Amino acid sequence: MCPLAFRGLLVAAVLCLWPGPGAQATAPSRELEQDIAYYFPDTVGKDPALIATYYQDWVDAYMGPAVGRKLHVRYFTRLHDLETYVEQCQRNHTPPLYLVLYGEVALENRIRWNLQMIAYGVAGGDEPRHQLSVVVRRDSDIKTLADLRGRSLIAVEFWGRNRKRFERLVFDGKVALDEVGRFEHSPSSTSSLMAVHYKSAEVGVVSDRLLEALSPRTMAIWRAIRVVHKSPPIPMAVVATTEGELSGEALKAGLEAATSLHNTPEGKRWVDYTRISHVSAGTWTDLYSEADLTEGASVFATK
Repeated sequence: MCPLAFRGLLVAAVLCLWPGPGAQATAPSRELEQDIAYYFPDTVGKDPALIATYYQDWVDAYMGPAVGRKLHVRYFTRLHDLETYVEQCQRNHTPPLYLVLYGEVALENRIRWNLQMIAYGVAGGDEPRHQLSVVVRRDSDIKTLADLRGRSLIAVEFWGRNRKRFERLVFDGKVALDEVGRFEHSPSSTSSLMAVHYKSAEVGVVSDRLLEALSPRTMAIWRAIRVVHKSPPIPMAVVATTEGELSGEALKAGLEAATSLHNTPEGKRWVDYTRISHVSAGTWTDLYSEADLTEGASVFATK
């Protein structure tokens, strides 16, 4: 996943030595193939296909040789497509090398997808976090979170499906989604913002990274909206592998290749286009509290 297009998103590299289907012990020279998958719908005017092409060039030149296999970049902009892909990987026993996800999606699927978070993205030395802003039109009579009751709301799909966590973090526990008049998911912060701007929804939830990226260039839209509330900082980019054997030497090689991303011609082209920085290793507990991890594990337990 790559973040793509926002300041602060970045990519980490990891290795899961899990042979693809049909790998033969008698043919060790056969080239192994694996995917690297990203889910970042907010590209802020960037072309997802071009993002994938630029990163594939770097992967072919550096990451593939470092980890000893052919790697295929997969880029997803819709949560449903990502879920379908992961489920197919599980059925076929062909896990991707790693997944780069928005934090809430990674947290919610940590147990269901057997995800092991071993690195996260950091840009410019900042923590891999962002804030979600509750926005309305500037001429709206909505002044506080209490005014959201009975109003139409559109929220970014990458937030995930944990309604209680959404209410607690985004709404500060002051309003429940059941109290909102109409609630729908949008595929990205951009579409949420446009829905508010063009009055198809009264309230939108968008990432502050989008507001930062758009405000200098789209003054008409910027002047037309007003921020009612900001969430506390929440994890943004999470890099995880599916459960399997990890090779210390191969993992080290992959991480070293990733940290050199912005120092190579191919990597710099991608970095310049997506504004991604460097890699920092981490674990789930670096980003989430014990309560968060317990809550995330129980999201699908009742289904």
